[in-house]
Amino acid sequence: MRVLLTSLSLCLLLTSCDVFNSSNNNVDVKLTEAIKKWNSNNSQNYTFKNSRTCECMLPYEYTVEVVNGEVIAVYFEKEEHLSYESEQMIIQSTKTIDELFDILEQYEKTANHFEVTFHEELGYPTKINID
Repeated sequence: MRVLLTSLSLCLLLTSCDVFNSSNNNVDVKLTEAIKKWNSNNSQNYTFKNSRTCECMLPYEYTVEVVNGEVIAVYFEKEEHLSYESEQMIIQSTKTIDELFDILEQYEKTANHFEVTFHEELGYPTKINID
């Protein structure tokens, strides 16, 4: 089994200020190409940093460890503003890169605002903004 440890930066920005839909065929092409790049690496073991902001919680950062395609651990950078309940919610809702691609495919046509950038070489999302 090939073990690949890839450090990924992923920033999920969830806002609710925009009321327009920026999804178009160009985004679809980029998403399709990014998925192909990511899948060509056959990455099943990796870690990535994730930072997330939304209106419902303070911003938080954490590192996700994925082994054999499954999230096995979440390490929080700072836990002082997280309650036990919110920490558990974050852990349970943490996604692998493959699962993030599934979410992107779902929301690219239905979101009010959809913006995503990808790592040019490896294809994983580096910034996601969905409203």
